Amino acid sequence: MTNNSESTQQSPSILLTGATGYVGGLLLKRLESMDMGVRCLVRDPQKLAETKSTRTEIFTGDVLDVSS
Repeated sequence: MTNNSESTQQSPSILLTGATGYVGGLLLKRLESMDMGVRCLVRDPQKLAETKSTRTEIFTGDVLDVSS
């Protein structure tokens, strides 16, 4: 017996840090154009609010701050 969730293919999802920077911003546009699911970890989510696609998820945090 096959589990339906196992047979359904999902597109890969990427975690992108630094999406509000120059290189990260270019990479975000490229990943979105490839129809990739993107999750962005950013310190200031307002910087991406208007530029992200509907499939891109934004999470507030800082890789140098363990509590975030």
